[in-house]
This record gives sequence, C-alpha cells and structure tokens, in this order.
Amino acid sequence: MHRSSFSPWVSRSLSRSFVVSRPRSMSGRGDLQPRLAGSGNGCGDHSRRGKLRAGLVIAEVALSIVLPIAAGLVMRSFLILTRVDLGFSPRNILYFRLSLPTTYDHSREKQNMLTHQLLDRLRALPGVTSVAETSCNLR
Repeated sequence: MHRSSFSPWVSRSLSRSFVVSRPRSMSGRGDLQPRLAGSGNGCGDHSRRGKLRAGLVIAEVALSIVLPIAAGLVMRSFLILTRVDLGFSPRNILYFRLSLPTTYDHSREKQNMLTHQLLDRLRALPGVTSVAETSCNLR
C-alpha cells in the first residue's frame, strides 16, 4: 500500500473510532457533574462486594503489567535460541520418521534388515554424503 493511500484510511479509522467510542455524557445531553456524582454509590463501603471489586481491579492492573513483560521475555528467549550454535550446519539435511505398518512382522531381525537396506539405498543416491539412523522405541 502506498503512503498516499494509507493516510486517508488512518484518518477515517481514527475519526470513526472517536465517534463510536465517545461517551454519552459528551454528546451534549446535560451536565456531567450529576452523572459523575451518582456513579460512585457504594464504592466506598467495605462490604464483601466492594473488597472483591477492589481485588479484581488490583489483579487486572497487575496482569496488565506482568503479561507484557513476560511476553517480551519469552520473545527475547526465543530470539536467543534461534541464534544458538548447533555445532553443525542444518543446511541440506533431510530427516524423516519411518512408521512400519501394523501388518509388518515386528521382529528385531526383520527391522534391522529393512533399516540396513534402506540406508544402503539412500547412500547410493547421487549427492548424498552421509546417512545415519537412530531409533527410539517408546513401546
């Protein structure tokens, strides 16, 4: 989007948000003082509801401070992790997981034979410099 076409969208958006979000007291319907004076009934008493309301406000303010800080720290940690030296170059590496079908004979000898055949065929491919396998049996 060009800069010249961006400016009218911003001004329209800001003007519409002001019109929609402006309080009714600003619309010219009477004096603001009686509305503000009447809105505080019951806020000063120390009833259970007042304490709960005060506690919720405190929790909301605390979360509004803590959550952005925590999000910033998580993002910072993520960016640091993306720059960690892995000890090898991850370029041109192919990895995959091989799941054998349930109808396959799961004896250890057959699995080893299949793995060695697969590794030999992969080594024979042009451009392949190294092939390795690992197994993690979580059964």
